[in-house]
Amino acid sequence: GSAREETIERDGKQVTQRLCDVIWTTGATVRRYDWWNDENYDESLEVSESAIRMTRMNDGAPLLNSHYSWDTRDVLGRVEKVWIEKGVGYATVRFSNRKSVDEIWQDVSEGILSKISVGYRVHAWEIVRKDGQVTTKRATDWEPHEISLVAIPADSGCSVRSWNSLNAPATRMEGNVPQATDTNTAPNGTETETRTD
Repeated sequence: GSAREETIERDGKQVTQRLCDVIWTTGATVRRYDWWNDENYDESLEVSESAIRMTRMNDGAPLLNSHYSWDTRDVLGRVEKVWIEKGVGYATVRFSNRKSVDEIWQDVSEGILSKISVGYRVHAWEIVRKDGQVTTKRATDWEPHEISLVAIPADSGCSVRSWNSLNAPATRMEGNVPQATDTNTAPNGTETETRTD
C-alpha cells in the first residue's frame, strides 16, 4: 500500500517518517448551496498548473483532521510534495510522530481511514446560468491551503492512493456533506458569467 514508514537521518539522529500518497482533487462536480442567492449550484474545479496557485501547498501546507484548524492539535502532519498529473492532484503527506496521532496513523496504515479532502479559496469563477437548469460554477483560479483526512469527502475520488480505484471516472455528482471542502464565504474573486435563456 501507499502508507509507509521510512527512516532518515536528521541532525545525527535516526528519525522515522510516516508517509502516505494521496489524491486531493479530481475536480469532481459537487452540488453546493449558495446562501446569499438562495440557490443550488454545481461546483467544479479546474485541475491544471495554470488554474491552481500552489504556493501554500509547496510551502508545507498542513494535513488536518477534518478541516479543523482552530488548535495545533488538529494538525496531523504536513504536505511534503504536491503535483498535478492528467487532471488529478496528488500529494505525499507526512504524519506526525507524536503519540496523539498514533491511532490515526494505525487506521490509515490498515485502510480504515482513507478519505481525503482539500480546503481552498476560489479567486475566479466561470459561471453558467441557463433557465430551468442548475447554475454551474467552475473555479478557474483557486488556491488550496490544506489537505484533510475526513470521514466523508465531497469528491469521492479523493483518498489514500492504495485504497483508491485509480481507474474511476474523474467527475462525479455528490450531495452536500456537513464537512464542506471549500473555505469560501460569499462568492468572491472574479466572475465570468454566461447566461442563456
